[in-house]
Amino acid sequence: MRLRRGCSGLWIAVLTAALDRAAKCAVLAADAGGVLWQLSGVVAIRRTANTGMAFSLFSGGGLWTAVITALIVAGLAAWLLLRPDACPKGMRAGLWMIVGGGAGNLYDRIAYGHVIDFIDLQFVRFAVFNVADVAICAGAVAAAVAYIISERKASGASRGSTR
Repeated sequence: MRLRRGCSGLWIAVLTAALDRAAKCAVLAADAGGVLWQLSGVVAIRRTANTGMAFSLFSGGGLWTAVITALIVAGLAAWLLLRPDACPKGMRAGLWMIVGGGAGNLYDRIAYGHVIDFIDLQFVRFAVFNVADVAICAGAVAAAVAYIISERKASGASRGSTR
């Protein structure tokens, strides 16, 4: 029964990884070199290869970046599956987004030896990124906000019960 409750958010990871894969397949299919699409001064779609991790940290890391990614994705997924009541629902949803984004990037590392990045913001100097990266960041923010809200509710409830 506990495993069934743990699987309740798995669809978020599957959907996240599928959206990431679909976007990357579209970029791969359309890639003729250079910029594929551009909204001048705002955003450009251009394929790049990221051999590192977030923001190209540890570029050229090779196999060990895939191993670290796999360990993080597997560990987080296992914890979410086996300990479904360990954190609030909103936090679990954010963590499942991280699992899905991590799985999307892990697929790239295994299949291509690098992560396919393609979203290039033109209005700010920033790293080129992909859908999985967006999901990882949004998931981290969602998990943190849900945790903070949960903690505030818990501390408010404990203060109210002492009066």
